[in-house]
Amino acid sequence: MAQQLSKKKLSASVPCPERSSLTVVLLVILFVPFTYFFSTGGIVLWDTPLSDVDHSIRTYLLTTRAVPEAQGLSSQEISHLYDVKKIIWLSSIFFLGMLITGIVFARMFCNSVCKGIFYGSIIALVLLSIIFSFSFNSFFIGFHELLFPQGNWQFAQDSVLIQAYPELFWQREAVQCAVLIAIQAVFGIVAAQLCLRKSQLRVIDSN
Repeated sequence: MAQQLSKKKLSASVPCPERSSLTVVLLVILFVPFTYFFSTGGIVLWDTPLSDVDHSIRTYLLTTRAVPEAQGLSSQEISHLYDVKKIIWLSSIFFLGMLITGIVFARMFCNSVCKGIFYGSIIALVLLSIIFSFSFNSFFIGFHELLFPQGNWQFAQDSVLIQAYPELFWQREAVQCAVLIAIQAVFGIVAAQLCLRKSQLRVIDSN
């Protein structure tokens, strides 16, 4: 019994041949959302060409520019954009940190990382189902109240931000984000299962 436990611990901690495949899985799951949001600001696939205001705002959010160049923005709108910019950059740092950590741990704890990807992907699908059980307005309001408790996210209908990003824009954005997350989660489940199966076969062959 003690020998079996020691073998399990040893197989979990020793670098495994699947680490290259696991690194690819981590790149797809963690680096894709990072590059998607950081390079485009979350442009939906069916977007029309960017307006000058939209282009200016996205440039501000994704670069080190101090103030957005879009004309007509109120002080409250600029304050909200500043908060959005902080969230985007912090999220980018988080994804990169997760990616680096995952790759490092994949070299030492292959099976544990595979299981983490598997169960994490299932949790992502469950959370996605729960979110979609709410109406879009309820989710949209709750999301903004959670991330922007200071309340600077509500604007008049004739404001620059509302005109540039109407409700239909955010509905389409939500659908695309949900599809992206679902695809990544399914990919994570399948890839993690394959990695675990290969690892189990390797242990059987070694015995």
